[in-house]
Amino acid sequence: MKQISDLYTGILLTIVGLVIMILPLFDLTNFKLIFQVVLIIYAILNLARYVFLNDKKDKEGVITFLAMVVLFLLTFINLEKNNLITALILFSFAIVISFIKLKKADFYHDHKNKMWIFEITSLVVFVLLAFIDACYVLLEINPISLFGNLLLFNGFLELEDPIINYIKKK
Repeated sequence: MKQISDLYTGILLTIVGLVIMILPLFDLTNFKLIFQVVLIIYAILNLARYVFLNDKKDKEGVITFLAMVVLFLLTFINLEKNNLITALILFSFAIVISFIKLKKADFYHDHKNKMWIFEITSLVVFVLLAFIDACYVLLEINPISLFGNLLLFNGFLELEDPIINYIKKK
């Protein structure tokens, strides 16, 4: 059931990332609004996963939900005037997701599954993309397309687990 949930989440995040990447083509460049919408989507998606899976031991969904709500509330600080705060919130978003992925890598490592190497490698790339995106914000370069890339990559991270497990079963 978790694999199906990860599959749907990955597909949705990939689609959201692709949509965000093309928003600048339509002159939709309000980064604060786009970031807030993504945080809400991410929060609702993770709360739904937590409720849907009904696994009280797996707190990943509810912890991610709470973290996204806190980050969403932080975005109401006047972001347009302070690029440093925007960059820190964006990087915090990536760090929260990274800690959750790190927990999954630790699970694989504890169970002697070589997937932990893939998880850690993709995690490092994800954090580097987030850092570059945060630098774009600091340099006052419109980060929307790069943020779309970040979400696209996050969608791929969510898809890796169910796809690789499916391939291993075949």
